[in-house]
Amino acid sequence: MVNSESYTKLVGGAWGGTMVDKAYERFLSDIAGPETFQQFKEEHMDDYSDLLRTFEVKKRETSPGHSGKVTFRIPPTFAETIKDATGLSIHDKILSSPFNGQVSYVSGKTRVDGQIAQSFFKQSVDSIVQHLESLLGERLNKEYTAIVMVGGFSESNILQDAVKCAFGRRYNVIIPEGAGLAVLKGAVIFGHQPSTISERICKYTYGQKVCHETTSACNHPPTRTKWVVGKLHCSDIFEKHITIGQTVKLEEEQMEMITSPCSADQTTIGETIYASKLSEPRLITEPGCIKIGHFEIHIPDTSLGTDRKFGTMFIFGDKEIAVKTEDKQTGQVHINSIDFLE
Repeated sequence: MVNSESYTKLVGGAWGGTMVDKAYERFLSDIAGPETFQQFKEEHMDDYSDLLRTFEVKKRETSPGHSGKVTFRIPPTFAETIKDATGLSIHDKILSSPFNGQVSYVSGKTRVDGQIAQSFFKQSVDSIVQHLESLLGERLNKEYTAIVMVGGFSESNILQDAVKCAFGRRYNVIIPEGAGLAVLKGAVIFGHQPSTISERICKYTYGQKVCHETTSACNHPPTRTKWVVGKLHCSDIFEKHITIGQTVKLEEEQMEMITSPCSADQTTIGETIYASKLSEPRLITEPGCIKIGHFEIHIPDTSLGTDRKFGTMFIFGDKEIAVKTEDKQTGQVHINSIDFLE
């Protein structure tokens, strides 16, 4: 059991089984030629999809250290496209490719040296192992004792062997039965019982765009200032509500921020929500900062002018972010759903 303080935010990269698929496609492209392979994909989409489906099965069966040949079934239209586009047979193209002597073609199947077949996995597997090394080396993750492998790619013998070799002495590597369906089952359970997940680790820093009157204490760049109702204001400021890596309980109100209208006759305050990969972003214009949505605060009574104050608090739900707005004069509370389509 690990306490919540040792959790980390969701992380990862494009290192899954699709990277292996792309390596296999590059292999076929090197044989046929890039333009010919692209022609095959466009003119024989069904056969191209079938090629990937059959490779998916073989991908899980390929074993580490296998020195013999590995057989891959190839649609007849692949060889036909090569012949029509280049005037050469697939045999001739293999002989003139970098795989001469390591690959052969017989009766609609390629016979590939085990070393080449395993090379399809190298970039993906190396990236996963290196990332796990980095992740498990972080101070907060020292209490972990096991690695659970789930998802379709976790059924790959090569990936399983690489993880066990790299971490088997330090961690208990668990591969549950039906690992490929674990994520799908989890999604179904969550759909029926959202309360099964009570906390989340924020993948980004979340906040809203604000501006305030410029004073001698401000240290924002001069280019980020503008005149508002005759007064100089610092603009494009990132006002942080949640920090990247922070644990948030579902439906729990976060820290309150106070906002006010810029002009006395203002009837609506438009608020824009931003996310950043930085822990302490200062401006919404910084690299890695993206707009993710907006909401509006309506001011039916403008009698207080710019002295009108509203408290805003983020609320993280099971699948969305909402903002609770409290009118500090009247005590009225509104829950604003974030429009993520803008």
